[in-house]
Amino acid sequence: MINGSFFIFCIVWILYGIAGRSGIMLVPKKCRGYVWTEDWKRSRGTAYLLLGVPWLLFGLVCRVLSLDLGWGEACVILLVLAAPSFIHGYVIDRRFKRLREKD
Repeated sequence: MINGSFFIFCIVWILYGIAGRSGIMLVPKKCRGYVWTEDWKRSRGTAYLLLGVPWLLFGLVCRVLSLDLGWGEACVILLVLAAPSFIHGYVIDRRFKRLREKD
């Protein structure tokens, strides 16, 4: 189930999360030029890290322990591991949407 492309995606998410936390991230036009844009980048970077790191660790554990999970089991575990990232993303999207509407 866990193959090489999975690890590549996880590493890309982690690198993009680190870049976002550092303030280097592609920003959509609707979020450019505001006082809070840098906070938005850091928050999005955190969301990418919350997704990439647990998934990478899960993939490494599966490799090391030679776990042979079926698609259903692996998908459920990955969704549970992604929940903090989804919740964080939802909260920051609402927060910055309110800020955008105020400006």
